[in-house]
Amino acid sequence: MAFANGVRRAMIADVPTLAIEYVNLYDNTSVLYDEQLALRLSLIPLVTDIETYMPQAECEVCGGEGCPACEVSLTLSAEGPGTVYSRDLISSDPKIQPADPNIPIVELKKGQKLVLEAIAHMGYGRDSVKWQAGVACGYKNVPVITIENCDACGHCAAECPKGIIRVEEAGARIAEDDLIKCSLCRLCEQVCDINAIKVDFYENAFVFTMESDGSYTAKDLTINAANVIKGKAEELLAILDQF
Repeated sequence: MAFANGVRRAMIADVPTLAIEYVNLYDNTSVLYDEQLALRLSLIPLVTDIETYMPQAECEVCGGEGCPACEVSLTLSAEGPGTVYSRDLISSDPKIQPADPNIPIVELKKGQKLVLEAIAHMGYGRDSVKWQAGVACGYKNVPVITIENCDACGHCAAECPKGIIRVEEAGARIAEDDLIKCSLCRLCEQVCDINAIKVDFYENAFVFTMESDGSYTAKDLTINAANVIKGKAEELLAILDQF
């Protein structure tokens, strides 16, 4: 469980992503204040190339001053009427684009303009939610459900919030593919008067559920999180080797 929780925490807090950090507004006659626009822009997920970019504070090329190795420029120029979307951001690096091109930024009326340059930096979710790559990460133990001497009363099926219990003439059963949907609530166990159903779980097996904000694919986010844990373990071993 500790390892599964470590992967979850790494996905949320320790895998670096690109996000807009600074915004230079040259013309803004929209209904939104400059600060509101900057906040909206900072929360637009950007596709991240972890092999090319590094966090600015760790950049050995510029020493944290800002350079093509640690930041990306995105420009936007729009005039109303119409809605400005994330796809209207023009990146200095074609590989770095908004993860979703259809995020609305602001609606411009006739005569209103928006001209800006945004600077995106690499950062960590532990410092700000805008750098959080994993947005829905969780896990549970793999369920084990045993059914014996069932009288097919159907009470367990009626109580199951996931609807995975089927009642047949021979008694209640759960399809193997549906087993992982069990939430381990044990309602079925509690309503069974003859104790025919038992709910348990494997202590060392987990069902892991995660969702990326779009900066990485789910596969790449998982691999990067595992690499973060591996790097921390190697760092700890190097320290211990000094003693």
